[in-house]
Amino acid sequence: MLRVSGKAVAMNCCDGGEVIVSTDRFAANFYVFWRAAPGGGHLDLATGSSGSSPVELDVGCDPTTSDCRDGHAEASFASGFQGTIDYALAPQQEATYCLSVAESSGNPQPVIHSVELYAPKIASPL
Repeated sequence: MLRVSGKAVAMNCCDGGEVIVSTDRFAANFYVFWRAAPGGGHLDLATGSSGSSPVELDVGCDPTTSDCRDGHAEASFASGFQGTIDYALAPQQEATYCLSVAESSGNPQPVIHSVELYAPKIASPL
């Protein structure tokens, strides 16, 4: 990895955040966007919330500013995640990411077939 940065995402419904990863192997950035019940804590990606995935990973498209599932991303993962995101809200949001995802047979990806990410204690200012 060349660079990892985070940001809190203000939402009416819940807590949210994003980690942006730049690598020397890909020209496009990796964006991991997540949301969870308010209050900080532990997010288990395998169980999700209400049966849906609380996270998405997009390559070359920032899901906080675009609809990346509409063909704008080089790769897009919205399900099949394993791992955790642990986050605290005070004094500023900070998150630790330990996750993996792989393409499914119903959603093959043209370039990136799987991603593993471990990024500890990423500061995520608003």
